[in-house]
Amino acid sequence: MQLSTDPGRYVCDFILYSSLAEARVQAAARAGEGDKPPAKVLFMHVPPAGQPHSLQQMTEAIKKVVSWVVENHVVDQ
Repeated sequence: MQLSTDPGRYVCDFILYSSLAEARVQAAARAGEGDKPPAKVLFMHVPPAGQPHSLQQMTEAIKKVVSWVVENHVVDQ
C-alpha cells in the first residue's frame, strides 16, 4: 500500500465507489418491483484546470455531457 498525497483522487474514488454502492442498494431494494429499471450512476472525473485542457475546454465538455444526459435519460419517478 502507498500513501497518497493527492486529495482529489481520494475524494473522486470515494464518490465513485459510494455511488456504485448506493446503486447496488437501490437495485436490491427494487428487486421485487420487476418493472423499474436499475439505478443509474454517472461519474465524470474533471482534471485540474489547465491540465491538460483549458478551463474553457473543460467547461464546454461538461456542458455537453450534462446536456446529453438530460436529453437522453428519463429520471425514475
